[in-house]
Amino acid sequence: MQHQNMWFQSLLSSLLNRRLWYVLILWLAVGISVRVSAQTAGRITGQVIDSSQAVIPGASLTAQNIAIG
Repeated sequence: MQHQNMWFQSLLSSLLNRRLWYVLILWLAVGISVRVSAQTAGRITGQVIDSSQAVIPGASLTAQNIAIG
């Protein structure tokens, strides 16, 4: 009876350990995907210059994500 109890405890411990790893991996995967997909905006800063390296005052530009149009 003692041997059977030790085997059961070992099996239970193994299953709990495996379940803990699955939960940890799932938690990391969800956490990473949320952080990656949360990036919806950005900022581009700098100066617009002409071919002679002179700054063009009041110039603006438009950036477009070609992947989404």
